[in-house]
Amino acid sequence: MKCVHMTVFIYLIFSGADFSAAEGFDTFSFDFGRSKDDISITRLGFRKDFVCRIKNTAMPLSGYMEMSLNLWDGHRNILAGIGLSPVFIIPLCPDCQNAPYLEAGIGISLISEEIIDNRDMSSMLQFEDRIGCGVKLRGINIHVRYMHYSNAGRVQPNQGIDIFIAGVTFKL
Repeated sequence: MKCVHMTVFIYLIFSGADFSAAEGFDTFSFDFGRSKDDISITRLGFRKDFVCRIKNTAMPLSGYMEMSLNLWDGHRNILAGIGLSPVFIIPLCPDCQNAPYLEAGIGISLISEEIIDNRDMSSMLQFEDRIGCGVKLRGINIHVRYMHYSNAGRVQPNQGIDIFIAGVTFKL
C-alpha cells in the first residue's frame, strides 16, 4: 500500500511540473549504482543550475537543485523514492574546455518502504548525502558519486545505505 501512495505522490508532483529551460528544470541525469550488499539503484534526476554570491566576497557559489526519482532493487523487494537536494559544485579548471569538478550536497528523500532486503531504514524520511566528481563535456556531464542514505539517528535502528553510482547528465 505504501508503494501506491508513493506512486500517487510522484505523479501529483510531476503532473503539474514545467520542465522547460526558461521556468523549470533545464537538465536531467540518469544514474546507475550499487550498494556493498548488492542493492541496485537507478536514479532519474531533474535539475536547475544556480549561481549566487557569498556575502562580502567576489567568489561565486554555483551548483544545482536536483529532484530525483529513485528505484532500489534488492534481492527480496523493490522500493521507490523521491529526493530533493541542493548540490554545490567546485570547478577544478574553470577555463578548461573539458572542465573537471567536485560536488557535494545534503538533501532529503522519501522512500516507499522502510525495509530493503534485510536492511531496516526505520523511517520513510531519509537524508541523502553525496560527494562526487565529474567532467563537463559541452552539454554532457559524466560523473561518479558516493551517496549515503540514512535517517540521521532520528529513529533506531539507523541502518543507512552506502551507494557508489555513476551517470550522465544532459542539458535540455
